[in-house]
Amino acid sequence: METLQTIETKIDKLIEQNKKAIETTEEELVKSKPSVSDAQAKLVQAQKENQLRKIC
Repeated sequence: METLQTIETKIDKLIEQNKKAIETTEEELVKSKPSVSDAQAKLVQAQKENQLRKIC
């Protein structure tokens, strides 16, 4: 049977791994945000152009 200390150590290691994974994911999100914003702007522009074509 594992001791409480062993269990706590394992939990601490898992928490640390999760923190690193979260930090990495946050960094990736920050890097991808400009691309997402650009894509959204292009989508809005395409929708406007599509509406103009329907009107004309």
